[in-house]
Parts: sequence; C-alpha cells; structure tokens
Amino acid sequence: MPNHVTNVLTLHGEPEQIRAMLEAIQYDDLGIGSVDFNKIIPMPESLNIEAGSQTSTGLKAYQDFIEVYTLGGTIHQDDLENIPHKSEDAFLRQRSDIRPEEWELGKAAWNNIRLYGVPTWYGWRNHHWGTKWNSYGYGEAKVDYQDGDALNFLTAWSAPHPVMEKLAEMFPNVEIEHEWADEDIGHNCGRYRYQNGVRIEEWFPETEREAIDLGCELMGLEPLDYGLALNAAGTDYVNLEDDEYEKIELLGRCRYNSLPFEINRSREADETQRLKYRYLDLRNPAVKKNIILRCNVIAALRKAMMEHDFLEITTPILTASSPEGARDYLVPARKHPGKFYALPQAPQQFKQLLMTSGFDRYFQIAPCFRDEDARGDRSPGEFYQLDMEMAFATQEDVFAVLEDVLPPIFAKFGTYDVASAAPFRRIPYNTALETYGSDKPDLRIDLTCKNVSKLFENSEFEPLRGQTVKMVDISDCTLTRKQVEKLLSDCEVQSGSKAYWFKVDEKGELAGGIAKFVTDLRPQLEQVLTLAPNTLVVVAAGASATKSAGVLIKTFGAACAGHMDQERYEFCWIVDFPMYEIGDESGELEFCHNPFSMPSGGLEVLLKAERGEIDPLTITADQYDLVCNGVELSSGAVRNHDPEIMVKAFELVRLGEEDVKKKFPAMYNAFCYGAPPHAGIAPGVDRMVMLLAGESSIREIIPFPMNKNAQDVMMGAPSTVEQKQLDELHIQITALEEE
Repeated sequence: MPNHVTNVLTLHGEPEQIRAMLEAIQYDDLGIGSVDFNKIIPMPESLNIEAGSQTSTGLKAYQDFIEVYTLGGTIHQDDLENIPHKSEDAFLRQRSDIRPEEWELGKAAWNNIRLYGVPTWYGWRNHHWGTKWNSYGYGEAKVDYQDGDALNFLTAWSAPHPVMEKLAEMFPNVEIEHEWADEDIGHNCGRYRYQNGVRIEEWFPETEREAIDLGCELMGLEPLDYGLALNAAGTDYVNLEDDEYEKIELLGRCRYNSLPFEINRSREADETQRLKYRYLDLRNPAVKKNIILRCNVIAALRKAMMEHDFLEITTPILTASSPEGARDYLVPARKHPGKFYALPQAPQQFKQLLMTSGFDRYFQIAPCFRDEDARGDRSPGEFYQLDMEMAFATQEDVFAVLEDVLPPIFAKFGTYDVASAAPFRRIPYNTALETYGSDKPDLRIDLTCKNVSKLFENSEFEPLRGQTVKMVDISDCTLTRKQVEKLLSDCEVQSGSKAYWFKVDEKGELAGGIAKFVTDLRPQLEQVLTLAPNTLVVVAAGASATKSAGVLIKTFGAACAGHMDQERYEFCWIVDFPMYEIGDESGELEFCHNPFSMPSGGLEVLLKAERGEIDPLTITADQYDLVCNGVELSSGAVRNHDPEIMVKAFELVRLGEEDVKKKFPAMYNAFCYGAPPHAGIAPGVDRMVMLLAGESSIREIIPFPMNKNAQDVMMGAPSTVEQKQLDELHIQITALEEE
C-alpha cells in the first residue's frame, strides 16, 4: 500500500472562471469538485498497458531481440520503426520460453520507450503527473463543489506538482493554492500558490512542529491522535511513549517519503528512472566509481599529451554547418534571421587551420555534437574525444604517439591487466573484411573466415549455389546442436541473413546441418579449413556473406571455450581505407570516410580516375582506424593540405571548386596561403572509458547521459520554448512531437 498524500486546492477568482475550470477537470462519473489528471495532462493511450511481471518479462525479451538485431552495425531510428518480421520470427524460434502475450506487451513497452522514454503508464505518470495514480479518495458519493469550498483528494506517495503547474497554466485567471501532507505526519508536506499561470509562492515547514501542525490541519486530525504532545517548552512535539528524546539538526531534509529506487541497487532499476533521478543514481558507489575513473583517465590523457609537447587549445562550439558525415545540431542566430550556427561534429577544420597557423602539435578533450541514434557504444547528441593534430607529420608519427600514450593508461586503469604493446598490429581494410568479416575485428578471438565460393558454383544446395560463400571453422567445439541453432538464430537476427552449419564428429565424419551437401567437397574444403574431429563449421552465403561471417566470428568466438582471450585489450590499426564508395541511397560515388583525407598517390591518382584510366573505387586514402576489442576507438588520416588536390577530390563526387569554396571557405583560403603537411586522429574518450570500466553501455560512464531516444529525462530536454523566444529568432513551428 502507498502512503496516501492529502491534497487541498483552494481557488480564488471570478465565479465563471472557477466554474469553467471545475467543469474542464472533473471526473465524469464524480462530477464537479473532483480532479481528473488525464484531462490536464493526457497520457498517450499506448502507455496504458500492464506495468507488471508479464510486461517486464516481454520487455526484457524484446530488448534482448533489439540488442541481437542491432549488434555490430549502424542502425538508424527509421530502421527500428520497420523491423522485418523475419528477424522477429528468427528470434522467437529459439525463444520458446516467451509467450505471445508477453512478446506483444514487451514490444509495445519497447515502442513506448522509443516514443516516450518510458515503457508503461507507471513511469510516464510519475514523470508527468508526479504520482503514479490519478486522484482518488472521494468515497462512493458524488462530489459537489460549493463556492468557498476546497477541493480535497488523495494521491499515492507524492503530490501531483506537474499537474498543478499545468492547471495553473491552463487557467491563469484562477489563483490556486495547493497544500499537501503525507499521512506519515511531519514529512512530505508544504504549500504552493499559483497566480497568472505561474508559481509565485512556495512554503515548506521549517520545524517539525510546523510540519505536524500542517498535516493535522489538512487531514482534520489532532496531534494526540498520533500519540504526540508538546514538550515542556512548548516548542516541539514529542512521542508520549518515549521516555527520552534528543534533538537532531537536519542539514538537508528529504521532503519525500520514499526513494524511486534503493540507492545501492540502483543499477537494477529501470533505466528511465535511473536517468530521471541521476543525482540519486550517482550516489551508488558502483555508479560513482565509473565517473571517478573517467576523471582519472582524462587527467592521465592530458598529462601524457603535454609530455609529448602538445598544446591544449580550445576551439569554437558555435561554428558553421559542414558536411562531415552526420546530422548537425543547428543553433538559430538571433541577429541574423534565417541563418544558423552549428555545433561542431568535431573540431576537424579548426585543428587543420591551427596547423596552417604555425602550431605544430595541438590537442584538446573536445566536445562533439552529432544528431545520431544511440547504440551501446555511442551516446546520442554529445560525446568527447581526445582530438589531436600534428604538422609535418606522417601516419607513422601519429601511430607512434598513440602507441606510446594509450598502453600505459590501459594497463593502469583497465579492468583487464594485459594490453597490447607497441607496435600495434596493422591490417589493411580489405584484408580485415576478407579475414574477419569486419573492419572492427576483435583480435581476442582466434577465428577467421575463408572464401569458398568457387566450390559451390554448382551446388545442389540452392542457398549456396552461385553465391558468395564464407566458412568459419571452430576447433574443439563442444556446443550441442540446440546451442548451435540458437546462436545461428541470433546471428540471423543481427545480420538479416540465414546461416548454416555442419560439424566433424568425434569419429571424423561430417554430420548435422548441411553435411550431406558438402561431403563430396571435403577434399577441397580441407585445403582451406581445418576439419579435425569435433570441429564445427558455420557458413554464411549471399550478398551479405562478409557481414554475416563477421557476426558468426564474434558470436561463436565468444560462445566456444578456448577461442577468445576475454581478459585483455587488443589494439590494431585498420589502414588503406577506400577513398570512395557507392552510396547506398544515392547509388553514386561518395566519400567513404573523411573528405579531408589525402588520397594515396596524391593528385596523379585522382587525374587517372578522372581520365577513366582507373576505377575511383580502387583509390585508397591515407586513413586509419584504431580498434580495440572489436570497438572502433578512433578514425584519423593524413590530411589533404593542397587546395588543388582538395578540389579534384571533390570533383569526382560531383562538387566543383565553387562548392568547395562555399562549404569550406576558411580551410580552402588558408591552404591557398600555403599549409604544411599534417595528420591527426581523435580517439573517443567515452568509448575508451567504457572499455576500461568493462561496461557494455556507454551511458554507464557519462555523468548525465541522455536516453536512447536522445532525451534528458532529468532536465526535461528537449523541451518547448516560449513563443516570445521563437519570435525573436524568426522561427515558426510547423510540427509538434506527440506527447
């Protein structure tokens, strides 16, 4: 049972105004004098689902599905709105424990989180109403408000302050006095007064006596009903059952009777509640330690960079919009109607301009802003990176700095004791895809994939016939058939493609799965695979065979004992990235990574592509990624510092010199005055700390993170603003988010 909070509303104003308010907010089945919160702040109908064990079970299952579905790829919010039924079906085939009604409840709850930040009515009401239930306590009889009467009702655990604020806003001509008191007398009580739509007065008892007196007044009781009486001095109440008492001075009083979660077990609470009450969540020592770790890591990075003679220079937050791969956050310019600043996706242009200015070693712990969807290893909105740039530098110079800076930090602060020593392994981009099925390989896993497409050009098994076929052989595999098929279903959900399997049993015979379709090819397969007894072979086929093989390696590498050295940090460089690619949406040539990268071969290779002598898709760039344990920590490049080469690189993607001047005016002009060769990189601080802390979600290492829907539920951001502010900025709202 909750603690019941007595609420008393006293109204002042013109009778017709008060009457209009009462008619607008009444419970239809109770009449005037009652208060229906849903008529003041309506709750979306989709949230009206069970907030119990079935929904919790279903939501956990659906979250497991989403985690499997999105693993290893960039999944945009639009994609999550139209998840293929085949992916859901593939997941449910291996989860026979999930009942259909639980799955539908969980799916609805997950969509509610995506739309509203909470799964059910419970979280929404607590956030928007300030209490979990609508008003109650009217009894069986009809309510009838008379002039001069006060509205009396009960709420659960706390007073409905957001509702009262909205009510005052809706009826600014009515003065509202709201008093409340918890049945646990002497706690959680006070008075607010609203006038002209805003709160103009608030009062909280300063002494225990004042709190008890207010509670008794609102509930129509006497202190003696609680066994309380004034002390000899007539200043404070004492319990008549106590022989002795002592006065305790409260320095910071909790005005609520309960906490949203148990502090030391806050990590078990619903994430929405954790983020809403993040200041309480951070009191948990297990949560706090990650923030302390983050502070220590940043201090160590800063010290190391300065020891390498880098200057810490801050760059602007308000800048110009530029095409850097993600959506910009735009800031309207009040003094320049119709124009906008952009929050920087990265200090890319500024740090290159610093190189042209004569600063040869720059760094900063840089805030970056990108309007992207959240993932486990990516925070929406804002993140931080160790941004650095070096003049007269090559790829080797950049590698040397990070290979000197990072290993000691990972060795000192990491959850695991072992970290790669310099030099880090270097893997060409195409080799990474062919060998590991990913440009973010986890080198703790010893599995690789082999291309056997030629062997299946005329296969009897139609899904493999004439397709790209890649196989991963896993020695000493003890997984059962049921376990194998469950993992394959997980992989199907993640990659969108069905995978297959066969094994070499303890007798050395091919068995299970698609064994009958590969038996005749065993001699040829043994030339590329190890087919010793107790070897499992998993198979990916089709247009997405490479991606599927990468998912198979990660999934089975983690699941099969002896194939993943979990407790270590393995770094590698991915090098020789393509300069260009064919865009998925445009179907035309686009930059693959950073448009500011120097093409390998310089101007000459671009001219050859322009003349049709080489395919532009074969051009590589002096770009590189730093990867650790399958997580991309950073992208970097040797920069294009020559305006002629820059223009030619953009001409291949249908942008001319005037476009370059318009999009990058400062950089183009600076390069025209002569710029030194330079190179840089920017490891993600948040991802780095996440790896060091051994966390799977980046939100665990950010002091005040947004939720997966890019909302700050604690501060209520993003939020609406007053019309006056919009008018000053010459902005008109054409669409509103559904509440």
